[in-house]
Amino acid sequence: GDIAQLTPPWPYHQEFYGSDDLVSFCVHELETTIERIGPGRIAAMFGEPVMGVAGMVPPPDDYWPRMTQVLKEHDILFVADEVVTAFGRVGAWYGSSHYGIEPDIIACAKGIASGYMPIGALIIRSEVADVLEGDYSGGSYGGHAVSCAVAKACIDIIERENLLQNARERGLQFLQELQPLLDLPVVGDIHGLGLAIGVELVSDKVTRAPLPLDDPTLVARFREDTGVIFGLHGNTLVLTPPLVISPEEVSRTVEAVGSVAERLSTDGAYHR
Repeated sequence: GDIAQLTPPWPYHQEFYGSDDLVSFCVHELETTIERIGPGRIAAMFGEPVMGVAGMVPPPDDYWPRMTQVLKEHDILFVADEVVTAFGRVGAWYGSSHYGIEPDIIACAKGIASGYMPIGALIIRSEVADVLEGDYSGGSYGGHAVSCAVAKACIDIIERENLLQNARERGLQFLQELQPLLDLPVVGDIHGLGLAIGVELVSDKVTRAPLPLDDPTLVARFREDTGVIFGLHGNTLVLTPPLVISPEEVSRTVEAVGSVAERLSTDGAYHR
């Protein structure tokens, strides 16, 4: 079937929206897209509460409430891709709950068992589940007992050790301690929610042009030089540490990020 893509809610890149307010632009684009296609021909809108692949980019607080309100007015389902954000990553059980929205379907995985066992799940609103009931025959590995037991144990630990609060507090610490890096020529933006943090690297702070990081060995070289493992999504250094990270480990990681950023020049070269 056809897919219509919308402009991503990326606060650092105001050039996407011209002179318009980001959220107003995106809401208007959604409304005109629905009008063009026809609400009866749209099955659902899919979106990440925080854009993971883009580099852990959280939208403005009113983005998802206003977007989902438009969907409700046209009786269009909203499917939240929470493979990255669910089970504590953003300091809440679900990224959707952080934004005060109730998706019709939530897709989740990864954090549900902290990576110890492979498991994914769909959480479906009852009215939608009633329609789907009987249309799915199951899967060979559906309801795998060991994976489900590990997931339950991980959820119990997150709750017992108050790791949602730790994710919120350590996430704020990351954002505060990373701020001085904005003075470096290659650091364009620092953003995040909970323990989903991104440091966007640019070659030009005026145009916000991405820093060219085409060398496939860069992540390995960063690790060798700092002892810290980074993710690299395009031109964004991504930090998604364990929910149990300590204040001291946050500071150590920030130091490593600074060390890497200081060695990068605006042409993308990494100087060891």
